[in-house]
Amino acid sequence: KLRNMGCSLLLFASASAAGDMQENELDTATAVSVQACYGCHAHPGTEASGLITFSACSALDIANKLKAFRSDELSGTVMNRISRGYTPAELEKIAAQMAGLAANEAPCSR
Repeated sequence: KLRNMGCSLLLFASASAAGDMQENELDTATAVSVQACYGCHAHPGTEASGLITFSACSALDIANKLKAFRSDELSGTVMNRISRGYTPAELEKIAAQMAGLAANEAPCSR
């Protein structure tokens, strides 16, 4: 389990280094970031064990939660630190992709 978390954090760090990339490369960085989320959170269509799932969450809901972690309005174990590695615009792209992946799943938890 710790090994997967380390890989996820490495993917987050790699994706957050997007900087001056072209739009298609930014989309790839967003996709990598979203996949890193699933190191801790359940993939759409699978059951989570104690962590929030993103099934049927709107992009706005996900983005607002990510931004709330970023500003310390919400507290978490690692989400505050992870979310600060992204700009608000990057968090919105991540949220939009996550919402798209989970569009056909059960209602958003928590």
